[in-house]
This record gives sequence, structure tokens and C-alpha cells, in this order.
Amino acid sequence: MKKIFTLVAMATMAFTANAQMQSAFMDVETLGIGSSAVSVAAGTTLCSSANVTMKAAYACDYKAVAMNGENDAFKTITIDGTEFSSLATGIQGQSNPTNTKNATTQQPTDNAIFRFDVTADGYLYVFSKLSANKQYYAFEGEYSATTSSDQLAYDLVMGYQTDGNQYAASLPGDADGYADYSQDPSYPFTTIGTYFLADMTGIRPTSDDNYGTNTWADSQKGNGLGVVGFPVYADAGTYYFFAVGSKVTCDGFAFVPGATAIGSVTVSAASAVAGIAEAKAEAKAPVKVITANGIQIGNYNIAGQQVK
Repeated sequence: MKKIFTLVAMATMAFTANAQMQSAFMDVETLGIGSSAVSVAAGTTLCSSANVTMKAAYACDYKAVAMNGENDAFKTITIDGTEFSSLATGIQGQSNPTNTKNATTQQPTDNAIFRFDVTADGYLYVFSKLSANKQYYAFEGEYSATTSSDQLAYDLVMGYQTDGNQYAASLPGDADGYADYSQDPSYPFTTIGTYFLADMTGIRPTSDDNYGTNTWADSQKGNGLGVVGFPVYADAGTYYFFAVGSKVTCDGFAFVPGATAIGSVTVSAASAVAGIAEAKAEAKAPVKVITANGIQIGNYNIAGQQVK
């Protein structure tokens, strides 16, 4: 289902991708989702951009959940110079996806799963509140009783609220971008499924006796703010993202048409609007600041000064 791109085409698209970035965020009040769980029907549109529509894949109760807390270290995500601030409220399903003991080969088809319908090729970033002791999956292709989806490799960048550090990792994949564990001697783990986030990122080192199992130290059970990203293709059309043994909290997405790989991603403590007054670095290119409702409010440099 994936398209194969030439190096020349990839280089051309990478050059123009940032100017074309799209993003969309949920308006929980308009959706009628609050602090108490409400029923959301399968296929409900949660937010959309020109080429991507984010939906509830299956019927499930959802409620509004904070993406980060008042005292958390990380609140802002910057992708290729575009800053997304006020990532405060998302939604979380209230029922775990089932059939997850072997989700690498049997995709769950119920409960708290997000769906993305795409009409252009590009790279999709899903803004997420992530738990280090959980497993996360992305699948390509609309699932049906006669047609299965394919598990994707993905990239992940997360600011871990527990220790104040940023982590980046990639799920192992083959040349076409599908998940491939065959080169990792540590897989399969004792607990069947994909990697736990703590194992992917190195929060729990391979030297830990419990590596790959469902046994956790307190430092390995915290939450982070970040993005899970993967290439998407109009030919495939439909993508899914979810957690197992849990319900991932998300508030929206960013999409870069034409891009085939993750860009520069950082997770930081505050928006440039609030000011990063301590920064003493040399002047850098302006950062475009976008609030959680998708409104651009200006360009700011690293010191928090507005640039016209």
C-alpha cells in the first residue's frame, strides 16, 4: 500500500514540507466531552485539516483529560520550527481495546482507538500523553472482517514528566516502514506484544532484570508529553493509533504533506509567548506559535520576543 519515493522526490518534498504543515485540535466543548464520560459513536469526527480527519474508530465512552499538569516539566511541542503551545486538554477513551495479547499480529477492533483518514501522502504527528509502562501501536489500512491492517513502525519523541528528560525512539521497521522485530534478539518479550515505551526509550535499560516484562519500578511508570509519528499515504487511506492495557490521551495532530520521515521535534517547558528569558543563545530563525485551537498568534524567537 505504501508508495516508494525516489531520492530526488524526497529531497524536493523535504524542502517544501514545513511551509505546508497542517494541524488540527479537538474542541472538547463543541464535541460535548467533559470531565464525565460520554458516549461517542464509531466514526465520529474529532478534528480535521485539509488532508487528514481524526475520528473515534469505534464506539466508546470518552472524557476530557489533561495532557499535562500545572507542575509538569513539559507543556509545548515544536516541530520543524512550528511551536504548538497550550497542549492542555485531550480526550481519553474509558475502555481498553481488546484482543491485545498478540496485537502485533491481531489488531484490536473495538473501544479506545483513534482513526485517521488521509487524502495525501505525508508524515503524521499525533499529539499524545504517553505512559512509559504501556505499549503503543500504529496500523495502516482500513480493517475489515476480510482485510486486515498492517502494523507500522513509528517514531516517538517524548518529554518525560517524571525525570525532566526528553527521549526519542523508533519502533524497528523494514524497508517499507512496517514493524519488523526479526533483528532484535531480545524480542519476543515475556509479555507478548510490541515494546513497552520504557524499553523503547531506554528509561528501563536492557540490563534491568525486568526488561520486556510487565514489572515496573516507580520511575518507569510515569507520563510524558510527546508525539508519535509515521508516514501516511493516500493509497492506504486509513490509519489507527492506540495503546494496549490502557487508553491513550490525544488532543490532535500535525501533518506535513510530502514528508516521509520525522522532522526536528523538541518538547519544552513553556511557550515562547511565556518567554524563555534565560536563553542566551545566538539569534535563531523565528518560531511560529500555534495555540491548541490551531490559531497562529505570531512569530517569536528563542528569547520569547515577537518577530514581525
